[in-house]
Amino acid sequence: NDSDDSEDLEDHAEDSDCEDKNRFHVELMNKLKLDSRFKLTVCDAARLTVEDDAAVVYHSLKNTRKYHEVDPRGLEFEVEDAEAIETILKSKPEEEPLIVRNLPHETDKDKLRVVQFLLTEKIITLVG
Repeated sequence: NDSDDSEDLEDHAEDSDCEDKNRFHVELMNKLKLDSRFKLTVCDAARLTVEDDAAVVYHSLKNTRKYHEVDPRGLEFEVEDAEAIETILKSKPEEEPLIVRNLPHETDKDKLRVVQFLLTEKIITLVG
């Protein structure tokens, strides 16, 4: 049946996309260290708010400049992440890169988690 074949192709495409995202995530985690340096991808593309005991980052990096296809996405973090996120979002791409270890947060694990999530969303990029 032709409709079954097209559904199988769609399922395979979704699986392949998911595999690519997982591979990217694993490669990212292998590269990300406390000494990793990173920068904002685009200045002023994201903003931080605190809502109902959560730090929420809104960004529209999935949109093109010409067409605003997607409403800004809200990424939820723990409220304790807000200071580290604010430090990142206030930085400028043309300035010296930030270093994961130097972020204001209680534990190294928390610093890595925040940076990993922002990297995955392409709000920041690793440098050198």
